[in-house]
Amino acid sequence: MRLLGYRAWALSTARDYARADDLAREAVSIAEEHGDARLRGEALLFLSWPLFHTMRRREQADILGRASALLRSTNDLAKLAESLANLQVALGFVGQLDGAAQTKDKTRGLGERLGRLDIQMSETLSEWQRNWLVTADLDSQDHVLERLTSLVAAAGGTFGFISSAWLARMSLCRGRLDEMYGHARDAAEHEPVHPHTGDGWGTLFLAECHLGHGQAAIQLLNDREADLPRSGELNGTGAWDALFMTVEGLVVIGERQLAAELYPLTLEAIATGTGALVTYLVSHLLETVAAGRQWAAAETHYQTALRQADEIPFVSEQAEARYWYARMLVDRDSPGDRVRAGELLNSAIKVYKKIGMPWHVERAERLVAEASG
Repeated sequence: MRLLGYRAWALSTARDYARADDLAREAVSIAEEHGDARLRGEALLFLSWPLFHTMRRREQADILGRASALLRSTNDLAKLAESLANLQVALGFVGQLDGAAQTKDKTRGLGERLGRLDIQMSETLSEWQRNWLVTADLDSQDHVLERLTSLVAAAGGTFGFISSAWLARMSLCRGRLDEMYGHARDAAEHEPVHPHTGDGWGTLFLAECHLGHGQAAIQLLNDREADLPRSGELNGTGAWDALFMTVEGLVVIGERQLAAELYPLTLEAIATGTGALVTYLVSHLLETVAAGRQWAAAETHYQTALRQADEIPFVSEQAEARYWYARMLVDRDSPGDRVRAGELLNSAIKVYKKIGMPWHVERAERLVAEASG
């Protein structure tokens, strides 16, 4: 069973997702036949990795919940800590923040006691994710992200590029576009072949778009288009993230038709059982990404996004979903759209000011002027 599980993990890391999935499920079947709690917990933990790598968040959370319950009855504290840490992250992606917070102290304690940097990284990522969703406190996030990037650096390996992508995202939240661009370039330049491949170049694409470098952005997209998700296949979480940032960036530079061509893939990300509500970089709800690219369906997507933002809660997305909704309405310009856009923008501005995002306030105020003009 363990040999199958380790092989599945290796294949998943090498992006051979279909074979990894098959082998991991075979390992689970073997463990179930033996009935031993430890073996069953380990097998489920192995299966969680191809699920994680391919953004199947709901199933990942369910599997890790079962794994941690089984491993609690064993003396394998390392496997228990790994399952709990990964469960916290998975629950954050599906918006179950209370569940993610329940075991944070135990997980952190086990990670430190065992000296497992990977467990400490997952627990800290969960904290960063959870705090941003609920409070959008930029100063607090900088502190947690500093701890997270230090852990990544200490662990070494190929995952360091993702730290630069996280830093780029927080720079965008503060409206520091040149700083964002520097971090994004670093992420893209050091991006390996990995399930997270796409977080680097996707972040750079978005940075180019926000800086108004439309031609450079389109050239980058042309060069990396083959790395976007493929319909009907298992795709890496980085490929999905690249898709979400590509759609956002295309709308920023006014390439709405190109963004609309990617709409079926965004629907696939939402509807094919992935269960994810938020992107890996915790930047947007998937419903916000899908909305506004096809006007006929936009209202439904945005209403869902606003409801999810309130329920999770996802504080910054309470503003961001309203901003992008308003931008779509201004572009569509049907009767009553501009009035509705103004209402949404006024609500968004209040949230941006509360969080402390002046660049976003200015961006929204420019759109208010356009809507009223």
